[in-house]
Amino acid sequence: MNVGLLLHVTILHILWIRFCIGIAAETFPSSSVQSDFPKDPISVEIISVGNIHAASTLASLPYVAPGMSIALEKVQKSFGNSVSFKHTLLYDNQYKTCAVFTDNVDYLVSNYFYSKRTVQYNMTVFIGAGCTERLSMGKLIRGWNSLMMIGGAGETVFRNKKLYPNVVLGGNNAIKSHISSFTRFFARYSWSSIYVLLDSSATPWHLLVVGNLVSGLNSKNIQMKSAKTDIRNPNASGDLAVTLRDIRSSSRVIVFLGFPTEFRAFMLQVRTENMTNGDYVYVVNEPFHHRTYYGNLTWMYGTQRDQEAEQAFKSVFLITSAPETNTHLQTLENELKMRSLRDFNFTYAPDEKVANNTRITTPQFE
Repeated sequence: MNVGLLLHVTILHILWIRFCIGIAAETFPSSSVQSDFPKDPISVEIISVGNIHAASTLASLPYVAPGMSIALEKVQKSFGNSVSFKHTLLYDNQYKTCAVFTDNVDYLVSNYFYSKRTVQYNMTVFIGAGCTERLSMGKLIRGWNSLMMIGGAGETVFRNKKLYPNVVLGGNNAIKSHISSFTRFFARYSWSSIYVLLDSSATPWHLLVVGNLVSGLNSKNIQMKSAKTDIRNPNASGDLAVTLRDIRSSSRVIVFLGFPTEFRAFMLQVRTENMTNGDYVYVVNEPFHHRTYYGNLTWMYGTQRDQEAEQAFKSVFLITSAPETNTHLQTLENELKMRSLRDFNFTYAPDEKVANNTRITTPQFE
């Protein structure tokens, strides 16, 4: 829905310029302004670039494009015949993972921009759904002087308007808001020394967070140390032991960035090291409530070690988004699922909810 609002505001600016030109033409009928003033509707092409394979990421087109189409329909109704829109979904079936898509997105975008477009539009807007490809395509789009809009967890480099004056960040789950949640949370308890662990199981979202979290903590004068872990690798237990010794000597607040399965295994390990006795706290973030992509962030796995895990998780703080209570959004959720099936032949799992990046939520502490 944020994309629709941003398009609305942008086109309002264009209409205002056209209105001013029209007034000038009526005021000065002999001027050249009158003959140059376009009488046809403003034409806008919106190009949504993304991965077509739903299994690759929650930001794939089967998940996010239905929301874009609903937003665009609302914008079209707002402007009536003053603006004509064309929505282009730009993807390639052979790019099945985020990594492969990122490696090839510059060719995909430039090939379309230079070779496949048959109509010249008054305005071109690229939308980066969000895997890890946006930096690669963003450099090209900047050179074309076209508008680029980003939802979800936008890379903070796009906030540098000297480098990217053409980029608008519209995601309610932008990285900056999550970093703010961390820093405000630490300030609440007056924690001034933090240890950040980046595990090998980290998702693309975690990889975006870690660098910004480090700089965010430093800007708040919070002492910070970091290390990499490989919890799923049994041969890396020695490295973990070294890291835990370093933690004992430097901090009592540990942030874990990684998949929930590995986090649970990590908590069981620190319990055996007597590090869940109240002297240490562990902070983990759940950006989206989606088990397929972000795992089951709980102690309860139905195994023999559930009781141990439950005790270990008493030392855990979870930062997550507030549960959605707006009953009107159920209708929207049903519509999004229907369009995913109709347009992409994609069916949500029976217990799968529409991801939080489609909803407007505020990060909360839990």
